[in-house]
Amino acid sequence: MTFRTRFLSALLVLALGAGIFACSGLQIRGEEEAQDVRGTRYARQDSIIFWYTDEALTNYISHAAVDFGELNDIHVIPVLKDREKYLDAVYEASLDAAQMPDVYLVSHEMLEKAYLSGIAAPLSDPRQILDTAHFSTAALHAVTYQGVKTGYPFSFDTSALLCNMDGLALWASQKAHYDATHPLVPAVDEEGNAILDEDGEQAMVEDEIPEDQMDPVLLEELTAQYAADPIPKSLEDLLLIADSFDPPEGFEGVMNWDVSDILYNYWVLGGAINVGGETGDNRAQVVIDCEEARSCLQSYQGLREFFSIDAGEVSYASSLQDFLEGKYLFTVGGTDAVEILKDAREAGEVTFSYAVAPMPSVSGGLGGRPLSVTTAVAVNGFSEKKDLAERFAAFLTDGMSEALYEMAGVPAADLRQEAAGGDLAVFASNYAGSVPLPKMMETENLWMQLEVVFSEVWEGRDVGEELGELDAYVRTLLGEG
Repeated sequence: MTFRTRFLSALLVLALGAGIFACSGLQIRGEEEAQDVRGTRYARQDSIIFWYTDEALTNYISHAAVDFGELNDIHVIPVLKDREKYLDAVYEASLDAAQMPDVYLVSHEMLEKAYLSGIAAPLSDPRQILDTAHFSTAALHAVTYQGVKTGYPFSFDTSALLCNMDGLALWASQKAHYDATHPLVPAVDEEGNAILDEDGEQAMVEDEIPEDQMDPVLLEELTAQYAADPIPKSLEDLLLIADSFDPPEGFEGVMNWDVSDILYNYWVLGGAINVGGETGDNRAQVVIDCEEARSCLQSYQGLREFFSIDAGEVSYASSLQDFLEGKYLFTVGGTDAVEILKDAREAGEVTFSYAVAPMPSVSGGLGGRPLSVTTAVAVNGFSEKKDLAERFAAFLTDGMSEALYEMAGVPAADLRQEAAGGDLAVFASNYAGSVPLPKMMETENLWMQLEVVFSEVWEGRDVGEELGELDAYVRTLLGEG
C-alpha cells in the first residue's frame, strides 16, 4: 500500500466499509436503520455512539464496547462509517443530537480542523494518562493542538529498516576476507620515505597478500567484528556494505524500497526540516530550505548511484515481496510488514533470519527521523455526554490497548507496545522519535509536494531548486509569500 493510499485512508480515517455494528445486544445492519439509533427500542437513556472507519477494528471495538458497557451499565454503539467526507459527516451529524457520534476515530493531522469546527473537545484526562508515563512525546505531540490535548493516541504507523541477517552474515565474511588479504600499510615513495596525507599524517595504502599467507587469526577476528553488529547506523555504513558486498546467486542487490512513497523516504529529511514545530501547528516555525536539508537530500540523491531503483517500477508491495524472497539485504517497511514477515515465515516462504532496525542517520550525524501518522480518539464537542465519551476514549487507548494488535493487527500508540519487545517494539521506538504530520489545514497536501520533491531529486534534479520551491510553496500557503 502506498503512502498516498495509506494517507488518504488516514486522512479520512481509513474507511473500508459501510456496515454498522452495535454491541451490548444492539446490531444495526444499514445506514437507513441507523438514522436514529438513540430512538430505537433497543437504546437506553445512557448510551454513546462511536464512529470509526477501518473494518479491521470491528472485533476489537465490539469487545471494548461490550466490556465498557457492562462496567458502566450503558450502551456503546459502534458505527462503521464510509470514508467519503468523513470529517464533514461528523460535523453534519453533530447538528442532530439523535445521530451525532459522541466519540470517534480521527487521523491526528485533521485535529486542527476538528478542533476549530467544534467536533474535537479539549480533554480533561480524568484518568491522568495523557503523559509521558503512558505515551511517547511524539504521540502526545500528535494529539496536541495549541497546547490543548484534543485526542487520545490510539494507534500509529511509521517506517523501519528491514534487514536480511543471513545476508549480512555473508557480507561480514566477505568483508573480513577482503580486509585480511588487503591489509593497510604505510605509504612510501620509491626511496622508502613516508608519504603524508593532507593533515600531515602518515598515509596508508592497501597491500595485497596471497591467500596462503593470510593470517587465519586476523580473519577470524575481523569476521567476528563485522558480524557482531552489521546493521548500518548511517548512510556511510550502508554505502560501505553496498560497495563491498558480492551478491551470490539468488541476490539481486543490496537495497530496494519504494522511493516514490513519502512514508518510506521522509526519514532522510526528518531531522533537518521543520514544518509547524514539534506539534505541527505553529505557523511561525517553518524551516525547509536550509544547509542541513540540502546536505541530506544530496546524500539521498547519491543513493541512486548504488541502488539504481526505477521509481516507476518499484512499489511498496513489490519491494517487500523481493525482500521476502531473499533478493536484497535491506528494504524499508511500515508496521504492516511485521505480520507479513511473520506469516511468510510460518508458511515457509521466508527461510532466512531477519531484523527490524531504526532508520540510519543521514548526513553530518543528523538522525534519520521517520514520518508517523497517529490515529486518535476524539470527543465530540457537541455531545451532551462528553464526560462519558471521554471515559470510553481513555478506555480504548489504555484499558484495552494491549489487545489492539492481537485483535486488529494495528499497533497501539501507548508505551506498552515498545515494552512488549519484538519487532513491533522497534517500530514503536522509531515512532517515539518520529515526526508527526503537521495539523495546519493549509499544509494538508504537504505530503504530496514532498513526494514530488523526492521524486525529482531521485531523478537528478537540483536539490537547492527543489527545496527552494518547496519552501516558497509552504510559506505561500501559510500567508508569508
